[in-house]
Amino acid sequence: MAKKKVRGVRGLYVDDSENIGFEEWSLEAQEKLNDSIMRMLKEGMALATKEYEVLALLGGLDSGHLNIEVSLPIGPAEFSSPAWVFSLTEIVDYFIDANGFFPPTEMESIQAAQLIRDHLHDLADRIDAALPVEKRRPRHG
Repeated sequence: MAKKKVRGVRGLYVDDSENIGFEEWSLEAQEKLNDSIMRMLKEGMALATKEYEVLALLGGLDSGHLNIEVSLPIGPAEFSSPAWVFSLTEIVDYFIDANGFFPPTEMESIQAAQLIRDHLHDLADRIDAALPVEKRRPRHG
């Protein structure tokens, strides 16, 4: 008698379903893989920042936000660079949100806020000094 061929059913992964919880299984191989990946990234970034110039520019001026754009020439081709964009406005907002409204009892937060404010004022003064006189901001007393 011939064996009947059993046909399987192919399932499809549901993209918006939950992830598989490998962390809950405490798999030793997963931990070793994660450690290896982190060591590789750390080593690669250390080499890349020693051998190549990290480029950081100000940008996003047309968006109403001042961005800090960072690129590192570690892409797969000679002139390809992964890039990161950080909004200076969002960084400052995050700092303020994380520290509240600086109550008088929080001296460390107040001093940090003052240092940031003073550095930003110093940078603004340097930019202003580089502009033609007629384009500089009027001084407030």
